Amino acid sequence: KSSSFPLSTMASNGFNGSGKRKRAIQSSSLLLDLPDQLLETLASYLEKPSRALLAVAVTAPSSSWRKNHTNCQPSAASKVILSFSDPQSVLPHQAQQWEILDFNDVEKNLAAKLTDNDLGAILVCLNARNELKKLKLAGLVNITGHGLEHLHGSVALEQIDLGFVGQHEDPYISPEPMISAEAIIPTLESIVDEDDNRLKHIVFPKKWHSSESAILDRFSTIYNQLLDSRSYRCSKCDCRKAVGMNDYRRIQLNTCNGCVKQFCNSAECAVALHCNKCEVCYCGVCVPSRCTMCGECSGCTETNSKHCERGCGGDICEVCFHTCQYCNVSGCGDCLEIVQCESDDCNKKFCLDCFDGEEEPDLINCGECGDAFCSDCRLLECNKDWQRACSGCVEKIGRTTIPELQEKNENLHREIDKLRQEMEKLRLENKEWREK
Repeated sequence: KSSSFPLSTMASNGFNGSGKRKRAIQSSSLLLDLPDQLLETLASYLEKPSRALLAVAVTAPSSSWRKNHTNCQPSAASKVILSFSDPQSVLPHQAQQWEILDFNDVEKNLAAKLTDNDLGAILVCLNARNELKKLKLAGLVNITGHGLEHLHGSVALEQIDLGFVGQHEDPYISPEPMISAEAIIPTLESIVDEDDNRLKHIVFPKKWHSSESAILDRFSTIYNQLLDSRSYRCSKCDCRKAVGMNDYRRIQLNTCNGCVKQFCNSAECAVALHCNKCEVCYCGVCVPSRCTMCGECSGCTETNSKHCERGCGGDICEVCFHTCQYCNVSGCGDCLEIVQCESDDCNKKFCLDCFDGEEEPDLINCGECGDAFCSDCRLLECNKDWQRACSGCVEKIGRTTIPELQEKNENLHREIDKLRQEMEKLRLENKEWREK
C-alpha cells in the first residue's frame, strides 16, 4: 500500500489562500460524488493514518474540526472511508480497527508535515476520546501537543507513545521535536484524574528523559501514584510489582512497549528488559532476546542472538559475540577474554585461555608503544619505516619471526636432503641401466 498520498495538503495547507481553498473544496466535492465502492477502493490503497486524513479532508478543513469539534461530524463519504476493513486485518469491525493509531505507517517526510490541526482533526473524526486505546506519534516532530486536546479526560486510552520514532529506532532526534510539556501535560493529567481511566503506559520523548521540569516532575509523581494504586501483578509469576516511571529518567520500566503487559524484575521473571538503544522495554514474546553485554534488544541489533558457550550461557548479539581463532570457543566478553588485532585490515581474535603463560600469544600489546597487532600486521606496520619502528615491536617481531625462519630453514634443509637422496638414487639407477 502507498502511504505517500499528500493528504495533509488537502486537509490543512490546501485551505490557505482563496485560490488554494477553492481548488481544495472542488477536490473534496469530487470525492463526495464518488460511489461508495470507489471510495472503499481508494481507502484500500492507504495506510490507516492516511485513510483518517482522507476522511477528515472530505468533510472539512483540519482547523474547522478543532474549532468546532462538538458540532463537526464525519460526512457520509468519511464514514465509508473509515468503515473500510482490510480483509487481512484481525480487527474487522470499525470500532476495533481504530483502537490503534500508529503513525509509523506513514512515511517520515509526510508525518513531519502534519500539524496539531491535522492531528486534532483526526482524533475528533475518529471519536478518539471514547474509542482510541493506543496512539503512537512516530514522525510527528512538528506538533506541539495542542492537537491532543481531544483526548482530554479519555477513559479509553491505554498507551501513548510520544517518542516520535518508530519501533527499534534511536530515540535521539535532531533537531529536537517541537512537543511542549505545557501543551500536552494538562491533557495527560485530565486522563489520570478520571477514576475509571485505563492509561498504563507512556513513552516520553528523549529530550524529556533527564531535563529539569517542574511540570514533568509533578506529572511523573501523580502518574506513579496512579500505577501504584492499581497494584499490578507480574504477568508471569503473579507477584505484585511496581511498574511506574523512573523518577530520574522518566522512562517507564517493567512494562512491555508491545503488548503493554507488566512484569517484575526478579531473576525468574526479568523478561520486560530495558533496551539501551531504543530505550523502551519489551517482553520475550514481543522481542525474542536482549544482549546481556550491550543491552540492546534483538529488534535494534537486527541480528540473531547466540548463546555464550562459556559460563553465563546468556543471549549475545553478533556484535558482542567472540570466537577464538585458535580453539574456536565462542562466548561473551565477560566469560571469554579476547584480544583483537588493532589493524583495520585484520579481524583476528584470540582468547587468552589458549596460552598457558609459557608461550606468548600471537596477538599481544607491545610494552612500549601499547599497540596490539598480530605478528603479521606488526611486521607490516614496522616495514613501513624501520627507522621509526618501536624497539619493543621490533623485538617482538624478532621473537616471532626468528623461530619461524629457523623452522622454515630446517624444513628447507630436510627438503634438500630428501632431494639429494632422490638424485643419488637416480644416479645409481642410471649407472646400472648403462652397464646393462
